[in-house]
Parts: sequence; C-alpha cells; structure tokens
Amino acid sequence: MDEKERIILGQVIKRPELFSLIKNSKGLFKNEKSRRVFNALESLISKDSSHIDEFLLAEASGLKAEEIINFSEGVHRIPEENFAEHLRRLEQRNFAEEFFQESEKQKKIFLKGIDPDFNPVLQIAEKIKQSSIDIEKKGPRAETLQEFLAHDLPKRQPLINPLFGLQEMTMLHGRPKIGKSLLTLQIARSVITGEAFLGFEVYKQERPILIIQVEIAQGLMQERARKIFKDIAGSEKIIIPFQNRNIFIDQKSGRKHISHLIEDYKPALVILDPYLKFFTDEETAFKNPKPFFDFWQEQIEINVLSLFFVHHDAKFQEGKIGGQKALGATSINASTDSNWNIERILDTGLDPVEFLRTARLSFESRNWQNMKPLDIRLNDNLAFEVTALPKGSVNEWDIVEDIKKAGGQIEQKELIKHYSNMRAFYQAKTKAIETELIDEVKLENIKGRPVMLMLKNREI
Repeated sequence: MDEKERIILGQVIKRPELFSLIKNSKGLFKNEKSRRVFNALESLISKDSSHIDEFLLAEASGLKAEEIINFSEGVHRIPEENFAEHLRRLEQRNFAEEFFQESEKQKKIFLKGIDPDFNPVLQIAEKIKQSSIDIEKKGPRAETLQEFLAHDLPKRQPLINPLFGLQEMTMLHGRPKIGKSLLTLQIARSVITGEAFLGFEVYKQERPILIIQVEIAQGLMQERARKIFKDIAGSEKIIIPFQNRNIFIDQKSGRKHISHLIEDYKPALVILDPYLKFFTDEETAFKNPKPFFDFWQEQIEINVLSLFFVHHDAKFQEGKIGGQKALGATSINASTDSNWNIERILDTGLDPVEFLRTARLSFESRNWQNMKPLDIRLNDNLAFEVTALPKGSVNEWDIVEDIKKAGGQIEQKELIKHYSNMRAFYQAKTKAIETELIDEVKLENIKGRPVMLMLKNREI
C-alpha cells in the first residue's frame, strides 16, 4: 500500500466532504487498491450517500473490510490546507516518477539528436515546472486570528503525560554507561502495557514499538529484555529487527531499510539507539544532521508515529546546561520537541555501589512547562524508580522550592541555614540563576549589601 495515497484516501473516508478536492485526481492513484477505493468513494458519494463506512466501501470496492480499515487506521483529522498539501505532494511525486521513467526510455533518443519538441521527458518536465509556477502564483497564505482560532485543530496526544507525545521527536542524552538504553526499554514496556512511567500517566498503545539499536551486543540485549519484559502482556508488540550496524540514515539505502520496517510493522513509537551510529561517520553526525531529521519528520507526518532517540553528551561540559550538553546540540535541539538529560549526581555522599545505581533525569520541552528533575535509582529488575537522596544533596530546584515556601523571596543568609553542604548550595544557586529560575537581588542597607533571592515572575 502506498503511504501517501493511503493518507489522502484515509482522510476522505473519515471526511467525505473532502472528496470534492480529489474528484478530478483519479490518475494520481497508482496503487490498484487505492484506485478501487477511489472508485468506490466516487460511486457512493454520487448517490448522495448520507453515511459511508468501511463495510459499505468494502462492498463497493470488492476489497475486504480489513483492507479498507487499513486506509483510515492511524489517520488523524487535519485541516483542509494540510490535506491540499498532501495532495500536491502526491501530484509532484508522480510527476517526478513519470519523469525518471521516461528519462530511461528516452536516453538513447537524446543521444541521436531527435527533435526535443516531441520528447516526452521535456513535456513532463514542463508539467513539473508549471506545477511549481501555479503554486508560486498563489503566494503565501495568511489568515486572520479569528480564522485561525476557528480551525478544528487536533489537540496534543500524549504517550507519557506530559513528557512525550504522539508525533513528537525526543532526545535522551547523557554520558556512557549511565543507563540510557535501559531507560528506553522501560519506556517501551510502559507504552505497551500502559503502566506508569516513573509516576507519570502512560497512554497504552495498540500499535507495536520498534526498537532499532546498533550498539549493544545481541546477547546483552537479550539478557536485558528477558528481565524487563518478563511475564508482561503484549510483549509480542516489541519489535527488534535483526542487528545491522550499517543502517546509515544519511544514505538512501539506510532510509529505505527503515522505511520498509515502518511500512511492515506500523509502529506507534520508534526507538533509535544511539543517534551517532546512524551516520556514516561521526563528523557528519554533528555537522550535518539534516538528512536524519528530514527523514524522520516525513515518517512522523506520514505514519503518525513518535521517535525517541538516544545520544551522547559532548566531552567538555563546563558552562553547559540541559540540552546544550549533547554532542552537536545547536542543530539537534532545533529539530526536537523535547530533550531528556540523564547524569550522575555528584553531591550526594552515596557509597560507590549506590552512586552507580543513582542518576538525575531532567527535561526540556517546547510543549509543556519546565519541571523539577527526578532523582532515580536502578533496581535489581533493571527498572528505574524515583528515589529520595540524602539531605546533603542540593540542586537548583531545591532552592526554588525553599523560596516558594518562603513566599517568593528570602534572604540568602536565611536560606543557607537549611543546608549543611555550602559548596553544593552555591553551585545549585548559581545554576538556578543561570537557568533563569530565580533572580539574585542586592539591597542597600546600613549594614552592607545582603543578597535577596527571588523567584522569577513566572509559575514554577
């Protein structure tokens, strides 16, 4: 089944009023099943059918009801403008395919110097050119605020509320050997079963989870999976392709490989681990990530899926916060919807074994407000749990909470009384100011310049 054709026909099945936009585009549908669905829609709508469903379409098209359901499955309601854009893309793709097919046929004719006025290749090229001119003539589209507010736009659909949503791209980054891959398997388990993830509500998915990991040895992956997915319902929906360490998304063969996996299994979520290994070399990975993100934006839009990928932190961390720590962060952060950072907690005074089991997970997002990081601990079943750290530990959010309890502002000397680790306190205070969670205000009085710490004028 052709995905672009499925998206368009799936929309029309859900909203028959859109058929008027495709009624003259029968030739665009190259797939046999797509043409039969188009003909069935045309027949039913011409009879002024007040109700169109999968069973009526199955009867009219001669296809099975399950095949018709496949056209509309996972297709979400989109504005008419977006539908028209999908239609235009299909038209241009078909022009391009026709152009390349004719190019092969006419290669020898070109060399013989046949009059180009009769050359089908040039005629198709003119079609493509005219299509682009027609689009340009329309000019950029704009609308009033009232028109914008009147649209029936879909609301954000969370997978893990509010951390991660459907049709979103999330990066998890951190230093090596800290538990990034284990955390992704825990996410997969939660999304398949619907069980809470670190206390957050999870929306159970019926579609599979595709885990493409090219770093961990297969034996270790199997050992982990046996523990994490032991005795859970729905484990057959976890799809792990045969390990292939040569899937490069900056190459056509790699994109085709993953496209086939997505087409075959129709996942709700794809987990990639790690980001760097999907490029031909490390230099490309952080200097030219465009092929990676262009490919995944298209997959997310067409297949209504989400992407969660694992990445490494850069070597030099001084002065960096949050997503800035990730290798190549400038170009990556511009493409992701949210970034998760997992790191060791250095100021806890934990014994060596507990130190290696414990980490701090923090979040940045465009779709929801910043929240306090979670301190998490890996248990014997290879699952992270939210944990409480020793009182000597301080982070920027502890400072924020104490200022909130004090009514929004407090003198630093009063706040210091709450903490025994002065070095950790000053580091946390500095980070809270750098990340614009609080303000440091100096006030004049006869005794000198005491420091007042205040919340930023925003909800925390």
